[in-house]
Amino acid sequence: MATKRKHGRQPIPSGAPPAEDVEMKSDGDEDSDEDFTEIDVSFEMFDPQPAVDFHGLKTLLRQLLDIDNTLFDLSGLANLILAQPLLGTTVKVDTNEGDPYAFLTVLNLTRREQEKEWARVARSLREYILQKAKSANDDGKMYNLLHPLLPVQENLVGAEQKCVGVILTERLLNVPTEVTPPMYKMMLEEVQWAIEDNEPYNFSHYLILSKTYTEIESALDAEGSDDDDDHHTTATKPSQQQPQSKKFKSQLKQKAAPPPPPQKQKTKAAKNSNKKKEIFYFHPEDELIQKNATAWISYRYTKEDDLVAADARRTFSDMGIAPQGHMVLVTKEQLEETIGRLENAFKP
Repeated sequence: MATKRKHGRQPIPSGAPPAEDVEMKSDGDEDSDEDFTEIDVSFEMFDPQPAVDFHGLKTLLRQLLDIDNTLFDLSGLANLILAQPLLGTTVKVDTNEGDPYAFLTVLNLTRREQEKEWARVARSLREYILQKAKSANDDGKMYNLLHPLLPVQENLVGAEQKCVGVILTERLLNVPTEVTPPMYKMMLEEVQWAIEDNEPYNFSHYLILSKTYTEIESALDAEGSDDDDDHHTTATKPSQQQPQSKKFKSQLKQKAAPPPPPQKQKTKAAKNSNKKKEIFYFHPEDELIQKNATAWISYRYTKEDDLVAADARRTFSDMGIAPQGHMVLVTKEQLEETIGRLENAFKP
């Protein structure tokens, strides 16, 4: 198999243990701290492997891009990641032959020597990012920063011009946050080795593409007393990734999103609808990275359907959840500094 530059197959580094305890509450008593099963899982890190990782990466990309995944050629995007096997990391259990449980990579979306098909895939992602940045409610800050770093025409990037590396990272629900700091640290090492090999990865900035969510009132609650029969047959979309595992629930917090539309009947959720919406993080590390960032935005998905999404993703409360896209822009120096904070915050 292909090996990582200078470090090949890797167990979870930076002092993290090779095994992780995953607590699973029993159905009989969800509130009890005594009824659980411990499962030991050994995580190891590998280079992206074109022969085995294609379908696993597509699944994780679909999860990362949420409902807007249909706007992209996921096969092409997975191939773009696999075309740079010495840059990026997958996390697997026991063997390199299985699907990845997590991945992290960085893409140069403006490199001029890309093949025609890869250039098309890179262009679609670049245009999507710029479109969301332009429509953000931040007085144009993110767009003005990104536009010169992500030029729409590939031939605008020169050797000395600043450019941005787009970081894509996702993991399955119960994969612990502790796998993330080593992946970021290894990525920066590999970028430096690539620069020494005269490859086009001399990034001045990094843009982390992620997702967050807000709680919103469910249409079922708002109209419950008027149309009970109708609500039993309301069509919903399949539920996607849950907002967080129980282990990291206390770490996911923040703010902001548009209030839900007025409803016919006020419920407990409706009474709180005038309050500023709090942003919650699917990835706890995003909140820490954001604190040391140059800019960040949350944005609505292009294919978002508020009412259906709210009912399809009910949490164990009065509220539904509304996933949204999230971007965090950091300089190279900011990311280097933040990795140390991640290692301290997410110790095994």
